[in-house]
Amino acid sequence: MADAMDLRTAKETFDTLCEMLDEKELRYEKDDENLAVNLTMHGDDLPVAMHFVVDTERNFVITLSPLPFRVKEDKMLDMAIAVSALKYRMVNGSFDYDLAKGKLTFRMTTSYRESRLGKEALFYMLACTVTTVDEYNDKLMMLAKGMISLEKFMESIG
Repeated sequence: MADAMDLRTAKETFDTLCEMLDEKELRYEKDDENLAVNLTMHGDDLPVAMHFVVDTERNFVITLSPLPFRVKEDKMLDMAIAVSALKYRMVNGSFDYDLAKGKLTFRMTTSYRESRLGKEALFYMLACTVTTVDEYNDKLMMLAKGMISLEKFMESIG
């Protein structure tokens, strides 16, 4: 259970996140009770849905971006290989793959334990998530739907 100081820091972090989003003039849905924010950005190909949450128990901010498609059953192994290849290339964040449900989510976390996250750090999380998801969501979707082979996918990511 989070103590009073942890809860105060979590609330300050949440307020800073909302201030940053307001300054960037982004539209979002705010959940004060759960210290969460939902928004959608427009990528080149597909929309990029984002969910920020301030985790009061573990003292970090989580950004989740679920991809708007499911992996066909006959492409599940190919997707597992593709996600593994992407994880190897990424510096910040990763794609999580729920093999049982065929769902992909980009996830990024940043700790605020014994520190304060500024607007710049929170904006970096937003920008990194949008950029990364936008870079790969169309390629992953084509692989998931059988529109390209695993080999073509691997070529496309270099």
